[in-house]
Amino acid sequence: MQNLELSTGVSRSDSNERSPDAVIGVSDGNTRYGQTLQLGAYHPCPTCNRTFKRKNSLNKHLLYACGQYPRFKCPYCWYRCKLRSNVYRHVRTSHKKREVYATDVIKNQVYRARMSTTRRNYRNPKGKKFQCPKCPSAFVQKGSLTAHLNYECGQAPRFQCPYCTYRSKQRCTVYRHVRKIHKKYDVYALDIVKKDAYRP
Repeated sequence: MQNLELSTGVSRSDSNERSPDAVIGVSDGNTRYGQTLQLGAYHPCPTCNRTFKRKNSLNKHLLYACGQYPRFKCPYCWYRCKLRSNVYRHVRTSHKKREVYATDVIKNQVYRARMSTTRRNYRNPKGKKFQCPKCPSAFVQKGSLTAHLNYECGQAPRFQCPYCTYRSKQRCTVYRHVRKIHKKYDVYALDIVKKDAYRP
């Protein structure tokens, strides 16, 4: 399998639309646009076209999602889903003030939802929001404030479209841009600070 390199050096003189060949090249050291990025090792699903950054995510996808019948059921209605977390969210929104759990129809087992330790620790106990020291933005969770400081507040847009000059402060915005504007191309974003590539 060949190792791919991604090019991020984009000049203003470049055309607004580039072919994937101008961005992806074999790692022979020859790139047309200056700096190169190593595309991380991804684990492709053998059945569908999804790729995963972690091996355990691929295993979970194969076990519960890819080509599988929805096995987790809401205990209060007919709603079924392939992921337990989606059933928990359904119960919280559709069956409020009820106990949150899901039933596995294949194993005939019950799974109860519990709030994750990290989320419990990062939530402000007094109900006050986490205030950004640089701007008026405030957040309910400390992790959201940390992400805001690292990627948004006073920062230049660091995530770039691999096919044109579009940049954004958030990866998800670049993913959405690629899906909408470059429909036939691979969906990923380039981080021009860390010199890395990210897939959704």
